[in-house]
Amino acid sequence: MRLGRGVDREALEHGLWSVQGRGGRKVARIGRGRKVRVAAARGANQTGAMTASTLHFLDARGRLRTNRAWLARIVKDADSRIRAICDPGPVDIVIRPGTEVVPELGHLGHSPSAGQIFITVDPANPEITRNPNGVFQRSLAHGMHHSMRWDGPGYGRTLGEALVSEGLAGQFAKQAFGPPAAPWEKAYDDDEIDPPMSEALSAWDDPGYDHAEWFYGAGGRARWAGHTLGFRLVGAVLEREGITPAAAANWPAEAFRPKAA
Repeated sequence: MRLGRGVDREALEHGLWSVQGRGGRKVARIGRGRKVRVAAARGANQTGAMTASTLHFLDARGRLRTNRAWLARIVKDADSRIRAICDPGPVDIVIRPGTEVVPELGHLGHSPSAGQIFITVDPANPEITRNPNGVFQRSLAHGMHHSMRWDGPGYGRTLGEALVSEGLAGQFAKQAFGPPAAPWEKAYDDDEIDPPMSEALSAWDDPGYDHAEWFYGAGGRARWAGHTLGFRLVGAVLEREGITPAAAANWPAEAFRPKAA
């Protein structure tokens, strides 16, 4: 397998995390001496003290009153940990009450533009404070990477571009908080993943792919299939190239596309 040629794209994303942005271009040499055009990442290799994100609660009716102090503390701790790895730039983190969440997690993240992350929290769901394996912090890191990526090539409009954006975000959460993988990255066991991976690679360039099917299990496909496939695909390339997901935030999707040797 070798790396494909880079293609810079901007587009809209319509899934779990969605954002938009532009970035300056530079050329990086990866793989077998092949050049790939990438957008300049904002502080992708910087470490140390960074300006904190700004946290907002949309909670005029006080539905999050019981959870607000806990949420503020873990967001602050997670933000500090993320910014010790890289500088995602100024980010507004907005927490609001609601019931449209992942039931087994008690929350759902969404990022409608660069520098903005919205997290819906169901205060009646006990899973939100149980927070197994720090899944809330991992979800925040996932969204933070999407925000960084939108400062470069964007989320993407094809299935392949979406797989890469989700895979990079998942790998970034792992970089920040370590294993185990989040629930949305475990849709397939090792002995199950080859057929759906082959199908996804065949549909890589499809701008009309069904996002709900590939990423949320509509139409009988495994729930979170796309997140899991992207996580595996991106992880293999990052390991081979010896680069972190933070540093690869603005690599084009084509850099992760498997090619016949």
